[in-house]
Amino acid sequence: MYACPNCIKKYNLSIVKRRDKNTKISPPRKISKKMVNRRLISSIEEEEIVEGYGQIIKKARESLGLTQEDLARELKVKLSYIKKIENERIEPSSDIIRKLEKLLRIKLTTKVKESSTYIPEKSIDGDYITLGDLLRRGEEE
Repeated sequence: MYACPNCIKKYNLSIVKRRDKNTKISPPRKISKKMVNRRLISSIEEEEIVEGYGQIIKKARESLGLTQEDLARELKVKLSYIKKIENERIEPSSDIIRKLEKLLRIKLTTKVKESSTYIPEKSIDGDYITLGDLLRRGEEE
């Protein structure tokens, strides 16, 4: 998501991913009505991880007689990653979620409830939608 420097400062946002000097990042695209519809549809179909996922994973793992080391080996991840997941200090990646669901025969995701979010076609201040535009829009409603 793009945010202008003013919004980063005003809303105390963090930069999550920094780009390499050699990596070219294209500017954000203008959002058309077709893209807005696509974004709304895709957001309706998204899934999120269930509450208490760490305990669900731990109980399923133990019921199969697996140790954390066994599970880490099966998933080809570090033991510390499994420990953090079971303690719910981190959420597993979507790839690991699918592997856990298949291996442990559990369900870790649930459909996200529908929401109707309006995404303006043009930015208030320019050609591109920024995080600040969405926040200002939310304050108006």
